[in-house]
Amino acid sequence: MTRIVLQGRGYRIHTGEMPRELYDQLDEESETSADGSVDIWEYIDHNIVHGVDPEQFQIVLDDAVVATDLDELVRKFKLVVHPYETLPKHSERDQNVVLIEFEKGEWAEVEVKNFQTNFLRFEIRTLTLPDDTTHQVLTAYYNDKLIKEPVDLIPKGVRHFHIDDLMQTKEG
Repeated sequence: MTRIVLQGRGYRIHTGEMPRELYDQLDEESETSADGSVDIWEYIDHNIVHGVDPEQFQIVLDDAVVATDLDELVRKFKLVVHPYETLPKHSERDQNVVLIEFEKGEWAEVEVKNFQTNFLRFEIRTLTLPDDTTHQVLTAYYNDKLIKEPVDLIPKGVRHFHIDDLMQTKEG
């Protein structure tokens, strides 16, 4: 068995729809209001992307670091780079809230029998958000299956914004 790990600092980016009056009750760098009565997760309906920052990662095979930058990754494995995407994406529901989780740790881990290098590939997605920030995420696949992300990593920080705030700033 070969253990494959993708670790580093990364992001999870989510969107949803939330009434403005409830959004205003959220603490700035928290998922909830100070009194706990409002939780942004009740309004998040779409996990857009998750993954490690392509500038701060390590690929580990059986406890040996095999790549720490994109040049090494490309020399040893397949890399797919997707075109830029702009958020929020359109869905059946309106989306007026973006939640970004900043986390550090093991983003992907899997053990495989009969490891074959040509089955391991990585993908980079680049997302431009309505606040004019851009985030890139690197994800790992083995045998065309996404190596599943963990539920939550520690340490974790969050940032969120209501799109109406950004539109008023750009217009005014």
